[in-house]
Amino acid sequence: VLSQVQAKGLQLGPDDLNIEAQAWSLLHKEDQALAAIQRAIKSDPNNASFVITQGRIYQRADQQVAAIKSFLHAGRLRPRSPAPLYYVGMSFFMMGNDNNADEFYEREKQNFKAALELDRHYDKAEFMLGMTDALEARNDLAKKHFEQALQMKPNNPYYHLEYGILLDRLGQRANALRELNNAEKLDSTNARAYFNSGSLETKMGKD
Repeated sequence: VLSQVQAKGLQLGPDDLNIEAQAWSLLHKEDQALAAIQRAIKSDPNNASFVITQGRIYQRADQQVAAIKSFLHAGRLRPRSPAPLYYVGMSFFMMGNDNNADEFYEREKQNFKAALELDRHYDKAEFMLGMTDALEARNDLAKKHFEQALQMKPNNPYYHLEYGILLDRLGQRANALRELNNAEKLDSTNARAYFNSGSLETKMGKD
């Protein structure tokens, strides 16, 4: 993708620059990514998608304060979109993991809930509420969130994986194995699904 975009030379439009920025970010080339997206934003400063891309570049670079500022700006540009709130929540989730601080998790949950208020089918926010509850050992609440996320997006292998891991923790091994197998079927490259299903089968064989 990057080579195709760059082949256009100096005639890159803002959409091309957005694609280029995302490609650089995936390669962990944050300086090049930021340079590209900031050129795109300069060309079209009211495009919320470009500002979200900038925030996600900061997020991947673990510059969460800068990321949150970008997402809040995107939210002002697109006030009825759940995406900026979701990404703010993700930055707070990462800060909570890094600092093991409940205050960040609380702010994260506020943003995920606000995203769901704008779009009750926003599965990513529902799933992340489940992930936070699972991390904080509120397993019954996590189970409900995972089930709701799977109703919204039944073919997401990552949702099945985390739901299976949670069910194993709850002692529901047969159901857990079913979910882990579903994750494998939906994504044959999912190493964590194979590892967890293999470990679970071993435990079940010893029962």
